[in-house]
Amino acid sequence: MRRFIFFLSHFHHLSNQFEQKRNNIYIERKIFYCLFFDKGKDFMQKSFGKAWLFTTLKWGFMMKKFVVWIFRLLPVAYMAAIWVMSSLPDTAVIELPDRGIDRFVKESLHLVEFGILYVLLVLAALTTGRFTAALSFAFMAMAIGYGLLDEVHQSFVPVRSATVIDFIKDVIGVLAASHFLHHAYFSGKFVRLGKVMRGFEERVRG
Repeated sequence: MRRFIFFLSHFHHLSNQFEQKRNNIYIERKIFYCLFFDKGKDFMQKSFGKAWLFTTLKWGFMMKKFVVWIFRLLPVAYMAAIWVMSSLPDTAVIELPDRGIDRFVKESLHLVEFGILYVLLVLAALTTGRFTAALSFAFMAMAIGYGLLDEVHQSFVPVRSATVIDFIKDVIGVLAASHFLHHAYFSGKFVRLGKVMRGFEERVRG
């Protein structure tokens, strides 16, 4: 009998913990909607009062601004990382056991390296809510231009080499990335990608 009573008491305690956790998740979701979707303010005000709501919104606004500036600074940080990496031997970070595979993988990175830069530039522009077709083409030119600058830079680094083929790979990567993002946002193609981009813009627009 004692064991049964202990079991019921323990079960009741676990049930209360589960219910509390579920309520906390519900409240956290409401806070998230309030901060990032501009919804749920009535719920927050009725449940916790104006002062608590104001404090939460204030911290949420600061957090949102912090995230926005991270996205805006990412292209600069990425460009700096490319410059630093180009100043080092290609084996400085990682070297695969098979030299042939190692070279193939690192040469293939040219196809995505500056395409990623274009993507980061687009994300930074989306945080402003002023992403335009002209700006997209400017980002293409910027990414390609930085790819060219990177090849010129490597030509002066003793442990590196610069080739036209590498630059062509850089250009192909940028054009491929821009084809998907540009048309998804402006031409209505790649509908899912376009929804993701506009959803991101709505949530983080400063």
